[in-house]
Amino acid sequence: MLGDQHLERDRLFQLVAGLANIMDKAILVETMKSVLGIEPVEMEDCILFDDISIRFGDDGRVIGICHTLD
Repeated sequence: MLGDQHLERDRLFQLVAGLANIMDKAILVETMKSVLGIEPVEMEDCILFDDISIRFGDDGRVIGICHTLD
């Protein structure tokens, strides 16, 4: 089961990375929130979703995605 969760998160991570330049911040955050079922935490220029963080530039576009491994 744990492997399935990691696989789904990896797929989501790849999807976000692929769509990052065409999705705005609000849509991306809502999509992640809906798919993951996790309430996002905003810290400075990053939005945290458990072990995934997305960093945004001043224009609201994604400038970095990080997946933290435990």
